[in-house]
Amino acid sequence: MRWWRRKPAAPPGAADASAEPSPAGDLSGAAELNAVDHAAMREAFARESHAFALARLGTICRIGMIAIVSFSLLDLVVSPLNFGRFFLFRIGAAALAGVALLMTRIERTRRNLLVLGLMAFLPTALVVSLMCQHAGGFTSPYYAALLPVIVGIGFIPWSLGVGAAILTLVVGAYSLPALLGQPIAYPVIFLSHNAHMAAVAVLVLAHLHVSGRLRCGDFQSRWEAAVAHEKLEIAHEQLKEIDIAKSLFFANLSHELRTPITLSLAPVESMLAEKLGSLAGRQREYLGIVHKNMLRLLNLISNLLDFSKVEAGRMKLTLAETDVGELTRELVEHSMALAAARGIAVRMQIAKDLPPIFVDREKYERVLINLLSNALKFTPRGGEVFVRVFEEERHVVLSVRDTGVGIPPNYVDRVFERFAQVEGTTKREYEGTGIGLSLARELVKLHGGTISVESEVGEGSNFTVRLLKGDQIFGLMQSERRQEVRRQQDLDLLTKIQRFEHHGEREDSVAAVMKLGLSDLIEVADSAAERRSLGTLANPAWSTILVVDDNPEITRLLGFLLSDEFNVVKAGDGEEALELVSLHRVDLIISDVMMPRMSGFALTDAIKRHPSYQGIPVILLTTKQDLARRMEGYEHGADDYVAKPFQAEELKARVRVLLQFRRVAEELRRRNGELHAALDEINATHAQLMVSERLASIGRITAGLAHEINNPINAVVNCVDPLRQAFGAVREVLGEYETFIEARAQDFPNQVDALRRVRDRHNVDQDIDDLAMVIDMIERGATRTQEIISNLKTFSHLQRASMQDIDLNEGLRSTLLLISSELKHGPVDVDLDLGEIGTIEGNAGEMNQVFMNLLTNAAQAIEGKGVIRVRTRRTEDDVVVEIADTGHGMTPELVDKIFDPFFTTKEV
Repeated sequence: MRWWRRKPAAPPGAADASAEPSPAGDLSGAAELNAVDHAAMREAFARESHAFALARLGTICRIGMIAIVSFSLLDLVVSPLNFGRFFLFRIGAAALAGVALLMTRIERTRRNLLVLGLMAFLPTALVVSLMCQHAGGFTSPYYAALLPVIVGIGFIPWSLGVGAAILTLVVGAYSLPALLGQPIAYPVIFLSHNAHMAAVAVLVLAHLHVSGRLRCGDFQSRWEAAVAHEKLEIAHEQLKEIDIAKSLFFANLSHELRTPITLSLAPVESMLAEKLGSLAGRQREYLGIVHKNMLRLLNLISNLLDFSKVEAGRMKLTLAETDVGELTRELVEHSMALAAARGIAVRMQIAKDLPPIFVDREKYERVLINLLSNALKFTPRGGEVFVRVFEEERHVVLSVRDTGVGIPPNYVDRVFERFAQVEGTTKREYEGTGIGLSLARELVKLHGGTISVESEVGEGSNFTVRLLKGDQIFGLMQSERRQEVRRQQDLDLLTKIQRFEHHGEREDSVAAVMKLGLSDLIEVADSAAERRSLGTLANPAWSTILVVDDNPEITRLLGFLLSDEFNVVKAGDGEEALELVSLHRVDLIISDVMMPRMSGFALTDAIKRHPSYQGIPVILLTTKQDLARRMEGYEHGADDYVAKPFQAEELKARVRVLLQFRRVAEELRRRNGELHAALDEINATHAQLMVSERLASIGRITAGLAHEINNPINAVVNCVDPLRQAFGAVREVLGEYETFIEARAQDFPNQVDALRRVRDRHNVDQDIDDLAMVIDMIERGATRTQEIISNLKTFSHLQRASMQDIDLNEGLRSTLLLISSELKHGPVDVDLDLGEIGTIEGNAGEMNQVFMNLLTNAAQAIEGKGVIRVRTRRTEDDVVVEIADTGHGMTPELVDKIFDPFFTTKEV
């Protein structure tokens, strides 16, 4: 760990003036710091004092400028004859004060306080002296104006030398005319005025001295406080580093201690199970002692690690709805054999119909195990331990009572303290670390519950744990956590059933299932039934397991444990594992999390992202059992988590379950693919039949319409020319008649006027012009209708059985004509670029239907004004028809679906 000390920072006031270097001699109080051998403090004080002096000097200049000009009103009363002259003097003095104010803001001129002070105060003193000589000489009352100037000097934190120099010049400005030869008419008055100013100057010097010492003391206090604060910050950072180092130490300790225990426990358990050969009585006894103490060591390590997590506030709960009565029964039954070996009777009383509560199963087990272990440790042979679980109004209560040695009254309040050991008459007869009960209290507090103890020496002790009922006591659980809890419970249940079935313990399997909750049975019933209906899919020995761990002892151990049922391939890290996956058909991967080059998380990510490997189940091995680490593994795609040290049979059972899940998933994927293929074929056939029927219907309708409309339209077209000729003859006759009337107007004036009035009243000329237009419209409409009928005939050529040469350009023109009314609403312009493509062999009706669908879809995709571009061209092997629009376009998801049967984006 690296330790260092940073240079103490200047106090806040000094930091703001860091750019204001100033000689300490210009500022009062700087000399007081000489006793403190700290150059940084003196420099910081000089900077702060300089900034303070500049601020004060600027304020004095502003006040002085206003006061000098404002007091010109006094001149009207005291010396009205000199008003004009004095006003000019005052303006000059105010201007010089303004120059001094400006100099305080310029970088080059603001550094020398002596020059700034002289610019601010001396011109005003000289102006006052000049005004005195014009208004009565040394007897003039204007001398009093120098007193505010002298007092103003005292507001600037000069050093005593600088302050005395400026004060001498200001006071001397009054006597300057006498030194230049001005006669003194009244020496007494002259001396009196000088004495008054000198007295005020002395007081100002005393003020500068006292205020400088006070500011120096205040600054030194603030400096020392800042240094102390800096030291505290450094100490705080060091404590944080120590805390981080401690957390890292415990994390590494978990990995380093649990790994050798795992390497030791598994072989010992295999030897005790006589998988490596039979054991003699003494051998089994010694191995039993080794196994027992290794489990005890594992429990101590787990307690230490859990205790450190609680202390750091990092202990998280994995809440699940739990039947604490049944869970307590199982744990107590497991402890009965140990208690019987020590001659201690264990009884329990579990109330019926206990409501399930939300607890962390693992943490509850830890609490109960610590309480049972404590009770058995302090209960002598022939004693009794009584465990009760019952319900109160707001709590589910766990009580562990023993008939042991009891706890002295002065130790009852200390039993839950960390590392506390009760030393009574036994004098350290019983071993222990003193953290079991303390850890139990912290775990109960995490659940929002309480734990208490009642004890009498020689009578025994009674520990009581109260846990709140209902699912609201821990707050609302997030849905993701609920799903994760349920998923882990389901996997644990299936693993348990698989383990029973694998060993052929049918009766034990039924008993185990009977112990499961009804809700659990409902959730796993489907998967369990599916497993039984599928039967044994394959011999498990045919499956290949890839074991990945940087510790060769772990890979060798796992290979030894799994080789009797599976093929085992070993890798030292994630990168090597990926290479092996590409070379072997791997059915399942068991990987450590903490590895060099590529961690277990990175390996899981790579496997789940690869399309060919993503179906391979991954089991992660880790010594860190907290929920956050589990959730992190699941987020990376892990299928299961196994904590070190692990039980060999449990690991095998989880492997079998995941392999069966994979086989079922592969079978479901295969059948699902077959169903999709069959469905696609049915949809394609259905779509083809629909298109055929639609085209056939269009052909029949078109043929009928053409037959019914064609004859009347031909009659209309044939009558248009005779009608136009007859109308022309009528118009010619009317023209001749008009000429005749105009020629005989003088002979028959009354009759001609009457005819003209009739013509004007009926607007005969306009009707004749309108009639000509109507005839033209009839001709155009009839011709248009003939063209539409011709295009419909072309469009309806649905001769499937016979292929013929067709002109695609002609089909496009016909289709565009048919939808021209729809294109006018936009309006939508059509940009035609039809190349020389000749003819192709095909069905004209079917191709026209394709063009109709594409062009209609393009028109409907354009909102408002737009353009449809139609282009045809011939390549070496094909004829290409391109239809493009300026509509809103389609997303990539829609592009993949638009050719699916019955897919549409329109409202149905």
